[in-house]
Amino acid sequence: MSWENAWKNEGFDIKKEPSQIALLIEPQIPRNAHVLDLGCGQGRNAFFFAEKGHAVDAVDIVDLGVGNDFPTITFHHDNVVEKEYPSEFYDACIMARLIQYISPSELNLLFQKVYGALKPGAQLGVSFTTNSPILLGKLYSVTTHMHSFSEIETLLSSNSFRIISHQKTIGQSDIPKVGIVDGFDVRAKKE
Repeated sequence: MSWENAWKNEGFDIKKEPSQIALLIEPQIPRNAHVLDLGCGQGRNAFFFAEKGHAVDAVDIVDLGVGNDFPTITFHHDNVVEKEYPSEFYDACIMARLIQYISPSELNLLFQKVYGALKPGAQLGVSFTTNSPILLGKLYSVTTHMHSFSEIETLLSSNSFRIISHQKTIGQSDIPKVGIVDGFDVRAKKE
């Protein structure tokens, strides 16, 4: 998998508006919350949360040299699965279109780490693609994994998250060349 190559040479880019899952999670969290944005890319969700007054730790495997005019955002160039997170620190975590790039075993480990990093009652927002050309490895030189909703539901519940809501999504992808995609937006809560 070459994320550096996908971002810098293959035109992998994402629109600048916040993701739908960020729009769903933000009204549900306390004012001046601490938010963890995993797989932040160019920071569209991190900037959205910072504009709403939240402190954000934004993590991505590729250092995109994102300019940061917000003192409440800290960008981390790191692997989201391998990174260590502070215990019970965050009020919310968002994973917007991240998990289709993570294997089931790594995803289980990531959900364990996120559970430990969230405060009791905190929310987790996960959006993921279930049907798209990007998952077939035809568009970019990155490894992908197709996860079903039932697989994600099982992984979340086995890591003590309770699903609050989920909705099937069908629409234009945020990523160039991808076209129409099917997926899910899932809100879960740390029990």
